[in-house]
Amino acid sequence: MKNNTWKFKRSMTALAVASCLLSLPNAYANNAFGSAYGKAQAGVVVTIKNDNTGLSRKVSVGEDGRFDIKNLPVGQYTVIDSLGNTDSVIINVGTGSIINLEGTERITVVGARVSSIDTTSVESTSVFSASDFELLPVGRDLTSVALLAPGTVQGDSEFGNLASFGGSSVAENGYYLNGFDITDSRKLLSFANIPFDAIASQQVKTGGYGAEYGRSLGGVVNQVTKSGTNEWQFSASVHTNLDALRAEPKDVKTLNQDTLSDPYGAHYLKYRKANTNDATSYVLTAGGPLIEDKLFVFAALEGFYNENDDYFQNESRNIKRTSPQGLVKVDWYLTDDHIFEFTGVYNKKTEERTIYDNPNSAADPDHRVPYTGKHGEHRTSFDRESGGHIAIAKYTGILTDDFSLSVMLGDLKSVNDKDDPEVPDGVDTSCNRIWDSSDNARGLVHRGCWNEGTVDILDPDTPEEYSARTAIRIDGEYQLGDHSIRFGFDEERLKNVDRGWVYVGDDRKYYRYFEVGSLNHAFTKVNGVELEPGTPYVRIWDGAKLSAEYKSVNSAIYIEDSWQVSDDLLLYAGLRWESFKNENSEGAAFVDAKNELAPRFGFSWDVDGNSEKKLFASLGRYFIPVPGNTNERLSGVEYRDVSYHYYDGYDERTWVPNITGDIGDANIENKQAPNPASIVSQDLRPMFQDEFILGYQQEIFENWTVGIKGIYRKIKNGMDDFCSPGDIYKWALDQGYNQMDWHDIPSCIVLNPGEDLNFQVDTNDDGTVEDVTVPNSYLGLPEYQRDYKAIELSFNRGFVDGWNLGGSYVWSKSQGNVEGYVNSGLGQDDPGITQDFDHRLFQENTYGYTPNDRRHAFKAYGSYELTQEIIVSLSFNATSGQAKNCLGFVPYEQFENFPSNSPEDITYDRLARYSASSFYCRNEAGERELTTKGQYGRTPWTFNTDLSFKYTPTWADDKLSLRARLLNVFNAQKTVSVEPQGDFGRDSTAKNPDFLVPLNFQTPRRLYLSLSYKF
Repeated sequence: MKNNTWKFKRSMTALAVASCLLSLPNAYANNAFGSAYGKAQAGVVVTIKNDNTGLSRKVSVGEDGRFDIKNLPVGQYTVIDSLGNTDSVIINVGTGSIINLEGTERITVVGARVSSIDTTSVESTSVFSASDFELLPVGRDLTSVALLAPGTVQGDSEFGNLASFGGSSVAENGYYLNGFDITDSRKLLSFANIPFDAIASQQVKTGGYGAEYGRSLGGVVNQVTKSGTNEWQFSASVHTNLDALRAEPKDVKTLNQDTLSDPYGAHYLKYRKANTNDATSYVLTAGGPLIEDKLFVFAALEGFYNENDDYFQNESRNIKRTSPQGLVKVDWYLTDDHIFEFTGVYNKKTEERTIYDNPNSAADPDHRVPYTGKHGEHRTSFDRESGGHIAIAKYTGILTDDFSLSVMLGDLKSVNDKDDPEVPDGVDTSCNRIWDSSDNARGLVHRGCWNEGTVDILDPDTPEEYSARTAIRIDGEYQLGDHSIRFGFDEERLKNVDRGWVYVGDDRKYYRYFEVGSLNHAFTKVNGVELEPGTPYVRIWDGAKLSAEYKSVNSAIYIEDSWQVSDDLLLYAGLRWESFKNENSEGAAFVDAKNELAPRFGFSWDVDGNSEKKLFASLGRYFIPVPGNTNERLSGVEYRDVSYHYYDGYDERTWVPNITGDIGDANIENKQAPNPASIVSQDLRPMFQDEFILGYQQEIFENWTVGIKGIYRKIKNGMDDFCSPGDIYKWALDQGYNQMDWHDIPSCIVLNPGEDLNFQVDTNDDGTVEDVTVPNSYLGLPEYQRDYKAIELSFNRGFVDGWNLGGSYVWSKSQGNVEGYVNSGLGQDDPGITQDFDHRLFQENTYGYTPNDRRHAFKAYGSYELTQEIIVSLSFNATSGQAKNCLGFVPYEQFENFPSNSPEDITYDRLARYSASSFYCRNEAGERELTTKGQYGRTPWTFNTDLSFKYTPTWADDKLSLRARLLNVFNAQKTVSVEPQGDFGRDSTAKNPDFLVPLNFQTPRRLYLSLSYKF
């Protein structure tokens, strides 16, 4: 019995009683704290005390025998009432933990426990603790942990390591640190990094969250950092992931025989086997009391030695990182009812980058030897800096027995890839960027004296490009009888500094040579002009971007009421007022959406009144802001004039051509900052989604709980840009605006697809803009559509008798005519301004299964104590594949041969620039036909098994631990995406020989080793 008690106590500490291995409804608690609730004899006083910091709270039990203790820092607590009944409980971020002190019998609990069914809430969340991170076989990063939650799937690798929540795109999530938003404001596709060993717990909200949260349609991930306690504790650890411990990845070779016949061609679609990646991190942590029971500090310092070698067709690179990152958390308990916190993060990253050129071929010095798999001649070296800092200050106070208040201030700055030196020594920026594609239209041969690593010159007057966020948040809670009323205000001011550039060269132009009839140049029409085979010509890009500073303001007010109607029934109602404002570089607002209302409703029914059966539901509306990238792309000044020319010879040193004539008309773009009222529909509403969840949870046996949940999400209003000025010009001519200069129409305008366009434009070429409404019948756009339906089953067995088990199965459908804020098929990371609605032809046959649709997803994970010293953990994931589509060129030929500057001619010129990005594809006969989403089946199921061993020897007093994580045990490398381009070329009738060739696969097997010592 003594041995079993030891095992139970140690397991409870190590696993926090499997507090994460289930999708739990979230309690109405502070977004960085937790709460406790329960039943006891009426009139007694309940005292809860943190075992590690001494923080203590008291509450009197009401006449109904219920009590509720809120705003509790995360940790383990001992509970005692005035009759001597005791309990012990773990408080996790954002969740309510149940305490049962009913009756007069004294209750003694060994270890601590966490409620698996929280009847005080209607939200859906999973909570993972630091102990879970140490045991479960997952990567040491936020996304890997989030992917354990039901309803999450891995997003497309084009956007990095990100998760899709509930059918949404990867750019629709929110990320928080101690309640402060750390989501990248520019593109919403990343978040600030912190030392992984500094995280105490991670909360993953997959739906149904209350009015406190907003600005996301997918999910919310909230990390809470560790804090110091009354005992000084230190740790030192090393984590390594060496390339020698990885299985070999797959290369992908092209099936294009013409390319393969060219000894210098791009033979590989993906070239991976030669790449190497070694990563080692060293972590030191320290935490303890500066003043016992009052002032605590925790600090983490993480050093790195990471080295990557990446090899490409004609060059290679080496990247090293040794720069550290760190975190400091200070907690000051002025009294048990007044807590001050400060969190400081330094996450500036510096990479040492070296670029190498492959050697020139001995047989043909104009070409480099491709795919050598080793470094060649040194080209340049530089440091690349990114990241910055985070500072968060917070006060939480229990002002009266019924009223509490919290105030948070936050500041974040993150530099976006700053190189030093920006122009390498010895580089002559007077030399133009020049490629020669005369022999192969898809090949690139370096010409002239320019350096391939320096294609533009950054604005020296703007020293760095960065994103910044300053935020304030105020939350209050008032207990009015059976009503728990929460209210608050939050505002974040965002700033994105965009750095300008010009092309290298004395004339700041980029040249590329072609020859009609050469390899991959079977087409004879160039810029609308028929040319004879063998005709040489040059394409010129004359482009630049101006530096600018863009600001945005997102603010919200919310109020919510959790009404305990009876002992067993909780009703919830909330309302969130959202406002979004985006400005151009001159401070003028081009998006100014005010008082967007997001109601939230729900109920929770404790069926038997003992927290063993729960029926719950939630209904809500959620908005997402307009990302800062939209400010830059729409309201900034960036242009690229394109022209085609005959030439006769070139400069021997620079290879700048001697122009002898023009081929067609040049495409000249506007170089003035656009009118804010002209680039956005004046009645634009931000994107929002409605969601309904109905769920049931039950404890079926002791320590076993199961759940079932139905989920429905639907985009009610979408946002994207329309980029077809020819259609607007046709409307203008039909209205009699014959003096209008179509160049006054912006290239792209953000609107709500399917609705009429209201904007300002100069209709009479007199310099005066006026309000106009262009009916959607001229634009031809459908409404923005995306909906998600899912049935979610979950199960959990608490850690008892040396083992636990949890998991989920989700059946889901994600359908629509758009993925969301990004386009995975094209790898387009322009949130809210993808090319999905640029022209009506891009929307034909687009309704179907989205890239994040996975019909089936099964997850299971658990741990088992082999001995007192060894714990083994397993994670298994089986997911069905995604739809395979065909992407081809839009049939722009229908707009050909119309008079110059006619609406059709304008449309032809625009559409001719797009890559293969519509559902029109060439069939075997070379004819364009309209395909459908999923017409070519799905990628195969993926099966992934991960294994972890943790050894904590007793001879080292449980201070030393060794851990091995073997991910993808069976080295499954099933296809996860294929080549979607079906057309070989814009002016070719041939099919792409690489169509549907597998491109990306499951990550190969790899072994992570960790050694840590705590003292």
